[in-house]
Amino acid sequence: MAQGTGRSSRIVGDYVVGKQIGAGSFSVVWHARHKVHGTEVAIKEIATLRLNKKLQESLMSEIFILKRINHPNIISLHDIIQ
Repeated sequence: MAQGTGRSSRIVGDYVVGKQIGAGSFSVVWHARHKVHGTEVAIKEIATLRLNKKLQESLMSEIFILKRINHPNIISLHDIIQ
C-alpha cells in the first residue's frame, strides 16, 4: 500500500487510512479512522512476502496471542485484512 497523494483517501476494510506513523524492516504503521464509528486506530501493514519461515511463524504466534488477550497495557487487535 503506497502513500496516497493529494486529498484522496485510501480505504482498507472499514477504515480510512491517513498518514504513516511508523516503519520497520518488514512493516509500515498507518494512522486510520473507522468509517462509521470514527474510532482512531493504527494499521500495521506487513510485507509478508519478505518474511522467511521463522518470521512468518513469529507473526502467526503474535496474531494468535493478540486475538485472545485483553489487557489495558497491551494494544488490542481489532481486525485482520489480507
